[in-house]
Amino acid sequence: MAPAGSTPIILVVDDEPALLTVMARTLSHSGCRIMTASDGADALAMLESLAAPVQLLVSDIRMPRLTGDALGTLALERGLARRVLFITGFGPAPEEVARLGPVLKKPFNLGVFRDRVESMLAL
Repeated sequence: MAPAGSTPIILVVDDEPALLTVMARTLSHSGCRIMTASDGADALAMLESLAAPVQLLVSDIRMPRLTGDALGTLALERGLARRVLFITGFGPAPEEVARLGPVLKKPFNLGVFRDRVESMLAL
């Protein structure tokens, strides 16, 4: 959970601008502060600049500069994110899913995306 009195933050990262916008809009009524980044390197810099960890990092796996799986690993190891939800247009192998954590395959229904995020925030 986020510290008492603070608004939980969700950071959404994807190198496809249209999808990034749609995901951010979908989550805009979640009661969380929504931040976005267009690649893993920018997202890592944002995470490192925050005073507290984000409640949820939603990241595409394949991105330039810093991949989403590397971003997620660093964010969790450094305590910059409490949870990570990966998204990908490429089907990861079952052993990758177990290593990475939850993965939502593109294209996905926005209702399913919103429900997955809400369930991860409730943990």
